[in-house]
Amino acid sequence: MEIYDVIIVGAGPAGLSCAISLQGLKVLLIEKKRIPYERIACGEWVPLNFDADTIVKTESMRTIYPGGEVLSPFKGKIIDRNRWQKKMLEELHCEIHLGERVLGVKKNFVWTDRNEYKCDWIVGADGPDSVVRKYVGGNMEFLPALNIKFETCQKIEETIVYFCKDIFFGYGWCFPRGDMVNVGIGMIGDMRRPLNNWIEFLKNRGIIKDKIYQYAGGLIPISGIQRIIKDNVILIGDAGGFVDPLTGAGIIYAYDTGRYASELIKGNIDIFSFEKMIKKIYGNFLSRRLKRRKFMEENWNDLVKAVENSWIAFIRE
Repeated sequence: MEIYDVIIVGAGPAGLSCAISLQGLKVLLIEKKRIPYERIACGEWVPLNFDADTIVKTESMRTIYPGGEVLSPFKGKIIDRNRWQKKMLEELHCEIHLGERVLGVKKNFVWTDRNEYKCDWIVGADGPDSVVRKYVGGNMEFLPALNIKFETCQKIEETIVYFCKDIFFGYGWCFPRGDMVNVGIGMIGDMRRPLNNWIEFLKNRGIIKDKIYQYAGGLIPISGIQRIIKDNVILIGDAGGFVDPLTGAGIIYAYDTGRYASELIKGNIDIFSFEKMIKKIYGNFLSRRLKRRKFMEENWNDLVKAVENSWIAFIRE
């Protein structure tokens, strides 16, 4: 049986960040996909100070809802997440197993469809449908999402967010990517008709062409942070619920929680200090965002009220 200091499950932003921060230890990174950076459902927006190559910078966000349209400051940038993750993966100096599926974990053991491993620490960075979370515990709610990349008729530099009653408990988005745009939708229920309506809306505005370049689907955790550590097993990124329940943003939380987990593993902080730090950084903020999400859901029949009293264009933090 192979023995490691750390086994990281999942090669997304959280797992890669953690692996990079643990260089010097004997680390095994296990990823169920053969190509982990392809077909990722993501808006790809991050704050300006985030260290990743920029496709385009954004200055504003246009919120379209039954009450009209609102243009608000929204400084940030769009990154090529596929290229960013590929670059991080290529820079790793640890053992990497791609196309290997983890079946279960328990304390110091990890079972996969290929082998059994032993380690001192297990890091669950395996996304919303985390296998590792089954051991740690906790129930999580999700918002299904789908995004499609289109060629654009005109370059845009603003992010566009679209609320309508048919996009149940969610919203549509259109984010710039130079000569292309990332069009997506996150909602509860059958998204085929709402997505088609959103695409037609953008075509009528002269923003997108007909040709589809890429599509991807996924789940967005919307429950906030729950239990993130049990014994020597840690959850980070989407697996731990580190996602804004209101907007669905999660890249920066995934990347940062990977680094924070590495500090615990390296012995730079103890478990008590780690949990205290996580609550201080994320606890109150994500709890407030969860309350605003619940307000939006409870008032969905009055969507103007729901949006104006919860969405980030109207309430800044």
